Amino acid sequence: MPSHFGSAFSTDPVEEVYLPRAPLVMALAQVRFPQCPELIDEDHLGQLRDRFKARYPILREDKAVGFLVSAGGVVEGPPAERIIRFNDKAETWQVSVGQSFIALNTSTYSTRDDFCTRFEEIVTVAADVASPPIFDRVGIRYINRFTGDGLAELGSLIAEPFLGLTSVDLTPASVVQSFTQTILHLLGGEITARWGLLPAGAVLDPALAPVDTRSWILDVDVYQERKGDFVAAEIGRQTRQYADIAYRFFRMAATDNLLRHAGGQA
Repeated sequence: MPSHFGSAFSTDPVEEVYLPRAPLVMALAQVRFPQCPELIDEDHLGQLRDRFKARYPILREDKAVGFLVSAGGVVEGPPAERIIRFNDKAETWQVSVGQSFIALNTSTYSTRDDFCTRFEEIVTVAADVASPPIFDRVGIRYINRFTGDGLAELGSLIAEPFLGLTSVDLTPASVVQSFTQTILHLLGGEITARWGLLPAGAVLDPALAPVDTRSWILDVDVYQERKGDFVAAEIGRQTRQYADIAYRFFRMAATDNLLRHAGGQA
């Protein structure tokens, strides 16, 4: 990893480098809270629509169905949860609202400040419309994916500790899938990071569309599972803190070649 970077979790500031060709395919922020069914009842849904329509005018309704793995195979789990989704016109930004959460995700992330500001805005709406008393969990997640030329050049783009067997010549064998999961505890938060090689058509998360070629994934989830008062400004502050931690982890994995490859300056 870059020798100038030091500890990924020091207090030294790390400047965010804008990457116009970043490998980031999805950014997601979410806050969860105890059941608040009035948030998505018909009366309050109208208020949500009015507050979101300037940025996210397209409304869709989904049912989230859980699945359980048993000895007899995969079976449908608990009853489906109603989820309301508000999208922008390009459908690259999405607000998802359920009885116990509100979330923001995008495939066209630009800057940390823009994303975290948008997230705090939607949390403010939830606080105004339904006033959940507390939150149970707040977190932010970034998924990066390398395919094609990026995958071919992975050895120069990703720091060696993250490459594992994908960096080793195993001829005549070849690595089909190789994945690592690491959970780190920090003061005030946790990191779950997963990275590695996936075969064509495989995905880590159903929210992420599969690709028809092999891919290498870096998935960083920073979160806190501890109750706190549902105050939008405080949730926004924590989200920015966790975004900074996630970015530090990304920079720990990224080489200077990756920053240049993605259009930034190392």
